[in-house]
Amino acid sequence: MLNNNLEESKDSSLIDQLNDLNFQRTILIYKIIGEYSNADEVDSIADFLLSENENRMAVPYLLNQNRFDEVSKIISEIKQEEQEDIDYVSLVNLEISLKEKGKTWFDISDDDEKLIRQIANDSTLLSRQAQNILELVFGEDYPVVNPELPQEINKDERQFSYEGTKPLLRLYPNPASAFLTLVINGITSLKYDVAMQDIFGRSILQKQFFENGKYDIPVQGILAGMYLITISADDNQILTYKLIISK
Repeated sequence: MLNNNLEESKDSSLIDQLNDLNFQRTILIYKIIGEYSNADEVDSIADFLLSENENRMAVPYLLNQNRFDEVSKIISEIKQEEQEDIDYVSLVNLEISLKEKGKTWFDISDDDEKLIRQIANDSTLLSRQAQNILELVFGEDYPVVNPELPQEINKDERQFSYEGTKPLLRLYPNPASAFLTLVINGITSLKYDVAMQDIFGRSILQKQFFENGKYDIPVQGILAGMYLITISADDNQILTYKLIISK
């Protein structure tokens, strides 16, 4: 029994270490994407992601470069067993079809609209993407349901702040519409990097701060939807959470 418990403990520890490594790798990839964007080398992002076997994350960048054959190959390899995967493949195929014809979301047919509305009503992350399209094309307003977020994650404890304590970092409000407020208090670092990515992994926003204080980050020009926010201090990731942008 003791040996079994030890083995289970070792397995659990290894799994935790692997999860932490994967988490840190994801954050590093987002950071590199941001660096490419800041250097106006967006066209290099797709090839970088493909070299890291992050094929699905590369799709939006490939679409922007009209590399449709590569996108078609990637999505053909997705096992459509979950509704989210089915919705994803449907939206990507529709975007390919539009781009190949030199069209945009404003040129969708009645059947296309029906598909987008169906996805918009599904309970997946892609439903917000479909709602964004409907808001863009038809000016419709979809209320944002505030999820059980934000979930702040500390690189060591996986919990960053608790009710009743004074956090060293705060981001609010969530959902946000015009401004996202960042409060940095009591941390000694040379610089803080704030990065925002959309659900497809595209870099949306990059900001850098060099001292403690309160900062208002404008987000009014960002489409409504769900985004991933990461904050790094001296190039070490210390906080990540999901943010809702509402209009």
